[in-house]
Amino acid sequence: MKNIKVIFVMILVSLIYGCTETPLLTITKQDVGMVLQPISQSNIIDSRAEFRQLFCAINDDHGETLPDYQDCNVSLHKLSDEPEPVNKPKEPHNSSFQHKLKILLVPGIFGECLIDEVSPFSYAIEHLQKAYKIDISVLPGIRGRASSKHNSAIIHDFIKKLDNKKQDEKLILVGYSKGTTDLLYYLSVNEYKSSWDNIDALVGIAGVVNGTPLADDANSFLKKLAEIFPFDKCPTQQGESGIEDITRENQLFRLSKQKLPESIQYFSLAPYVNENNISSIMNTSYQRLSLVDPRNDGQVIYYDAIIPGSHLLGYANADHWAIALPFSRHIDSLSFINKTIAKQSDKNAYPREVLLESIVRFVDMKLVENK
Repeated sequence: MKNIKVIFVMILVSLIYGCTETPLLTITKQDVGMVLQPISQSNIIDSRAEFRQLFCAINDDHGETLPDYQDCNVSLHKLSDEPEPVNKPKEPHNSSFQHKLKILLVPGIFGECLIDEVSPFSYAIEHLQKAYKIDISVLPGIRGRASSKHNSAIIHDFIKKLDNKKQDEKLILVGYSKGTTDLLYYLSVNEYKSSWDNIDALVGIAGVVNGTPLADDANSFLKKLAEIFPFDKCPTQQGESGIEDITRENQLFRLSKQKLPESIQYFSLAPYVNENNISSIMNTSYQRLSLVDPRNDGQVIYYDAIIPGSHLLGYANADHWAIALPFSRHIDSLSFINKTIAKQSDKNAYPREVLLESIVRFVDMKLVENK
């Protein structure tokens, strides 16, 4: 039965994306005024050069001892306006961090469906736990096909129940894909203010910040997939869909009315992948999204992944799944469905251990500088 469902999903993908090239975006009643401007003219803090230095230093120090090693300048896409580095980063091989850290990662859409076998940043999380004794884990209870409203309540309840932090302890929330959307929604609900004080930093990795036109698509591929995704362990939610939360229409409308808490520091790691580095399974969605902008990772356009007022860390040269989901690491032990997906994730190798360590170290340093 599951095999039949998988085949059905694949046929559906082919049929929907084989349709005529109708527009992904349409005029709506929720359209808001927008601008598209260079980073240098925005409220974004351009930290690309500094982050690249740190990433490369960590990579040079012990990247070759970790899986999926590649040159740091291949891992991070360098655009024409990236500043030149000014200062050398601190030596990365020093295992000490400035703070005691607690890190909670919020997975993306369908994350609950895959998490038993392919958990986001699983090996990278283990690297930080073993090498540096970092308290890092996936925030439990997030529903893979639920709305941001549903998941934001789970986030609030979990953070509210955390023990009072020690003086030097910092709480960092990391959102991957729709996990970033859920976190931003959580920070828009005034009833949840009581738990915001526990948070020191929020990081979006390939985050769906402005929404993705794929979710607005009149062909509604993501909506159909959300309804039939063949996993019993991540049931659909009655009367709600996480897909609606990641439309450009809804997410830009929400952001236009939201003021992010100033007590939290924000960081963004956006995608910008070369077409030849897109996995086969992502190619159809990459091509579809390229009707709006070819600078996408198969799910998100590079400028739609940057949190307002955040530090821009850089652009990962990896598709939307490769940046976080290690399908290729243990393909032989996967179930039929995940193995089928993994075989088509043929550009899945990416140095996620180096990436996550670099992000955590960078945030840790910035929390010191901005006390």
